Amino acid sequence: MNEMTVGLAVFGLMLVLMAVRIPIAIAMFVPGALGYIFLSGWSPLLAHLKGAVYGRVSVYDLSVIPLFMLMGALAVQGGLSKALFDFANALLGRFKGGMAMASVLACAAFGSISGSTVATTATIAQVAYPQMRRIKYSGRLATAVLATGGTMGVLLPPSVTLMVYAILTEQNITKMFLAAYVPALLAAVGYLIAIAVMVRIHPEHAPEAEAASASAVLQATLKVWPILTIFLIVFGGIYGGLFTATEGASIGTLLTFLITAVRAR
Repeated sequence: MNEMTVGLAVFGLMLVLMAVRIPIAIAMFVPGALGYIFLSGWSPLLAHLKGAVYGRVSVYDLSVIPLFMLMGALAVQGGLSKALFDFANALLGRFKGGMAMASVLACAAFGSISGSTVATTATIAQVAYPQMRRIKYSGRLATAVLATGGTMGVLLPPSVTLMVYAILTEQNITKMFLAAYVPALLAAVGYLIAIAVMVRIHPEHAPEAEAASASAVLQATLKVWPILTIFLIVFGGIYGGLFTATEGASIGTLLTFLITAVRAR
């Protein structure tokens, strides 16, 4: 049996284990270990495992991932996700489907803090979905918008996926972040256009537009200054070469914690 056949057999076994609901870590490890034993034997496998486990968890660059995720969690506790949605809704509420568009922009803004698609979707959905349903948005449009807008979390820095890819391929995380902005911007604009077209073709899915007053827009704007401050300091420092991505994540986490503590008082 050649190496290609062994590789295909290992891959097939992994899919079978996942299909029968074996935890992903085990479903990936067991076939890999069996393939390693078949090709090289027990001793090389044990020698590899002896250093591989520590080698993976001791990578300094990996600390950037939990730091950015902690920053997103603190932002939720500080009410920053609601402030983002209120601001976007105040700007776009004058258009038909504006609250749905605001949900997409809120997902994009929160994704630039949390770096997680799941966290972005779950957080903004808790704020936006009840509001959309309250003013008679259809359930189909509301859920579709939030599910789609949540994907902005994987496109915009500090995306966990981008960081893992950059670390595994030994690429510069800062350059990877910069490269993600154009496709993320195109995706956001495309989502907004799709919503605008959808509510005009099927107007029953969204209520009539209701413009916010100037005072409401100003009040909503004043509430998002902490997010803008965090973004400018963290990513401005990273792109400006003042500190590394890991240091930027640490600074961002500290700033978010302080802002959350002040807002909670």
